[in-house]
Amino acid sequence: MPVVTFYEKTGCATNQKQKKLLIENGCTLEVKSLLDTKFSPQELIAFFAPLPVEAWFNPNAPQITKGTLNPKNFTAEEAILAFMKEPILIKRPLLVIAGKHLCGFDTKEISHILKKPLKEIDNSCSKDDTCHTF
Repeated sequence: MPVVTFYEKTGCATNQKQKKLLIENGCTLEVKSLLDTKFSPQELIAFFAPLPVEAWFNPNAPQITKGTLNPKNFTAEEAILAFMKEPILIKRPLLVIAGKHLCGFDTKEISHILKKPLKEIDNSCSKDDTCHTF
């Protein structure tokens, strides 16, 4: 199995479940903090194609849950600039698997890349998950 680079929000219980599933399926993880990594615009954009801009955003980010930010109002360029200033806005995790970049934990896509079926897991955050604390 390949090495998976896994950009997480440290302490996120959902990211913990996702990492556990990958490890159980023979992956070796290189875990990095999404909030502490300094990405260039080119590095970031690699994770998002072919998703629509709205899907790039973390729906649990405080700015989104409070309604002060609407992902539908962003162009790709504006989103990348916002992510560089406030990485908490980025949908997690960001993954690099076998040279492919992914935004979010899409079990079907990961299974396809790994050529191994993975069980579906609940990728939603609960209110008491540290996803909601910053």
